[in-house]
Amino acid sequence: MAVYSTASLMLLLLLVFLNVTSGCGGGHGQGSGNNGGHGQGSGHGQVCGTTTAAPVSSQTPIHIVVTNSVTSGPSKTYSTFVSFRGILIGGMRRLQEADNTFTFTYTEDPNYGPFLQSVNGLHGNFSQETYWMLQVKLANGTTITPNVGIGCYIPNANDEIIFKYTSYASHP
Repeated sequence: MAVYSTASLMLLLLLVFLNVTSGCGGGHGQGSGNNGGHGQGSGHGQVCGTTTAAPVSSQTPIHIVVTNSVTSGPSKTYSTFVSFRGILIGGMRRLQEADNTFTFTYTEDPNYGPFLQSVNGLHGNFSQETYWMLQVKLANGTTITPNVGIGCYIPNANDEIIFKYTSYASHP
């Protein structure tokens, strides 16, 4: 018979309650933005993860806008959803599977999680000082730069997620 500590049982109950299948952090500590290695932010970590298949009533609709401020090319807007309290990368994966005009790649950092490398075939380039900046236009019209990346950001309904291809020179 296995013996579990009270803390282990409490964590297990919390995970079952939240129906979380994978997480990316929690507690207090440093967070890293997904801004090409720039834009570190501190704050309270949040438990985040993907949830199991959710009924339609548990879906949070979001819009993803891909912009290029380096060449001033046209923006492209997509619609998708995340599960209730689901993370952004889950909605991105769902969109990539459903729409072949939206693609993205990322690398996995052991300390900070997913790090966005490319969107729609356009890669950030260290020698050209370009990267993908994550911004969010909230329902009230305010645009923010989250202090977490695509693996921990939990979108709200109708958030406009902005992936902005930009240069370090534009954002010192």
